Amino acid sequence: MSPKIEEVDLSKKHPNGWLVRQTPYTPGRMEFLAESAGAAAKPLVCAPDDPVLTMLRVTWLDAQPITYARQAFSPSHRMRLEP
Repeated sequence: MSPKIEEVDLSKKHPNGWLVRQTPYTPGRMEFLAESAGAAAKPLVCAPDDPVLTMLRVTWLDAQPITYARQAFSPSHRMRLEP
C-alpha cells in the first residue's frame, strides 16, 4: 500500500485511479468470466442464481501485486470493446 494514499481525500478521488497514476506498475491482467450472482445479487437487482459478467483485474510491480479488483455486472449489462 502506498503511504501517501492516507493523505488523499477518497471522497473526491477513486482509490484505484489515484494508485495507478501514482505508483508505477509493470504487467497487468484482466479476466472476464460468467458466474452466478451469488452474494452480489441484491445490489445487482437479480436472483442469486442469475448469470452475471464478472471482471477480475490485477496490476503488478515486478512480483508484488499492487491492485486487485473484482467487479460484477448485472445480467442486462452490455460491454463493448473497440480498438
